[in-house]
Amino acid sequence: MPHQLVRSHYSPDGLEARIRAALGKAGISSIDGPIQPESLAALDQFHAGGLAATIDLIELLDPAPGARVLDVGSGLGGPARVLASRRRCHVTGIDLVPEYVAIAGWLSELCGLEASTSFTQGDAGVMSLAHASFDHAWSLHVAMNIQDRRRFYAGVRHALKGGGRFVSYDVVASDHPSLRFPVPWASTEDLSHLSTPQGTCDALARAGFAKVHSIDRTQQARASLAQASAGPAGATPALSLGAVLGPRTAEMVANFAHALQVGTARVIAFIATGPSH
Repeated sequence: MPHQLVRSHYSPDGLEARIRAALGKAGISSIDGPIQPESLAALDQFHAGGLAATIDLIELLDPAPGARVLDVGSGLGGPARVLASRRRCHVTGIDLVPEYVAIAGWLSELCGLEASTSFTQGDAGVMSLAHASFDHAWSLHVAMNIQDRRRFYAGVRHALKGGGRFVSYDVVASDHPSLRFPVPWASTEDLSHLSTPQGTCDALARAGFAKVHSIDRTQQARASLAQASAGPAGATPALSLGAVLGPRTAEMVANFAHALQVGTARVIAFIATGPSH
């Protein structure tokens, strides 16, 4: 039942039709050749900070050309495409929502990146991947929906080669969180599983990561959400988070922005390194 609720939250009725309509309205197609993955950023960079945050996280992950990277909770595949394009590596995305997996593959074809990205349906909380099958891994705004963090992180650790890096970019809670719902990752409180920064670091360490450090990105996230809440002058742009989350998007973003403003939530990048095998 929890999985069904998460899927329903992220995949409201008519998702694919809305996205196709948004792309058509924005005049985006591959008729004249592959499109740049960055041109989809307003639609598929589904995390605080958007494309700028993705570029920042690419620098933290720092994969070499040809590296195999695991993207846990890959959504519509936006970060995976930017990473694959900029670093010439292969990214494998796993996501709980079947509609996201299908749309991510289609958008990668539009960008000419179907050979360097692949997407499959799966549960990040209980995934079972081949041991040491990836050089690095990342997840962007995913752990907030996962209650058993140690199991989640242990699954990622199992899939990494010795010394591989894992970058987790997440919303975290203060010691006394009090959120207004809905927020972008949860329509109701029972879908939200925020951990504190220390709790996250402890869970990563218990999962077998040898080195863990964190970088607070709350200020950048707050600024990006303020801009999203204000919106552009005139009409709502064709490509926006609203095409994904539907009519309650503005309320979700406003509640998230409020949490960051009053300090009940923060946004932090965790960089964890596995020990050598």
